[in-house]
Amino acid sequence: MCPRKRYSTIHNRIDDPDHLRLYEKEPLFVMPVSIDIGENRLDGYAFYDQKRKDQEKNTFYKRLYDLMEVLKSKSLKPWMNPGEVFRATAKRDAKFIEWRAIDGKFHVSLRKNAASHAVSKMDKFILLYRGEFLSLYQSKDVVEKGFVLDALHMCA
Repeated sequence: MCPRKRYSTIHNRIDDPDHLRLYEKEPLFVMPVSIDIGENRLDGYAFYDQKRKDQEKNTFYKRLYDLMEVLKSKSLKPWMNPGEVFRATAKRDAKFIEWRAIDGKFHVSLRKNAASHAVSKMDKFILLYRGEFLSLYQSKDVVEKGFVLDALHMCA
């Protein structure tokens, strides 16, 4: 099975009650996974934390709301290119905002499908390694910040 399909399967099954564990008195869904990449089989665990997902979702929607307010408050001069102003302001969140420039102002709305899709993917992640999964989950912030190789070597 290709990695993308495998991830989709994991994404759909991770919050099954059979995968429930307690970590520091909080529920955490943990599922063992194996992913074939070429001729290599990588083993690890998929993690899902509902509380963290809710926090990420709130932060995401607040960021989009604040961005839409900034865009609505901008005054576009006739010599300005609205598309460039929008992209420079929205940056990575541009795909979540629908916009039109009318009479020197932005009229914006949320792209509901794009935002919902992003939210559905929040806080489900896979760590591939050898070792005890809960100790690695504890250090996941280090992994998420780009120290994947160091974390993998520590668990080997």
